[in-house]
Amino acid sequence: MVDYAEHMVESYLKSERRTFIQPQSYIDIEANGQRVEFYPDALALNLSESTLFVCEVKISVEETPVSAAKAMLKAVGRYEAYWDLIGDHFRRKIGVPAGFLMRSWLFLPEKSAEILVPQLGVVTRPRITPLEMCAAWRYRNWDRIGEKDKPAFLAEFAG
Repeated sequence: MVDYAEHMVESYLKSERRTFIQPQSYIDIEANGQRVEFYPDALALNLSESTLFVCEVKISVEETPVSAAKAMLKAVGRYEAYWDLIGDHFRRKIGVPAGFLMRSWLFLPEKSAEILVPQLGVVTRPRITPLEMCAAWRYRNWDRIGEKDKPAFLAEFAG
């Protein structure tokens, strides 16, 4: 079942007209003779940025900010272990042009993001958007362009 936060993020992504999304996506790749599957919450293809974003949404009433950050870190690490193969999958299966960038886009509560950021490695530079910014009253939902200013600790994960 899709949760409210995923719907909120989907609406946020759709509000930028240059972004096309596929919610509840499925990725299957062959790695070391084994099938590896991923279920990102959404794929967002931004034509003006020539970027395909693999989006993950993390929120749960049962989780603390620390456990949500740890779960997101685990998801990012799993994607990164197969990043090149996932990119090949997108080019082969859905026709993403070879010149397009591929990047994770993480949506989680601001408190969880604050815990997550120091744990990210040097290679890991996803875009991070606090879920609070995705509330419909926080952006122009008919024609959003870019993102509003984020908290200072997210500066390097903004664009």
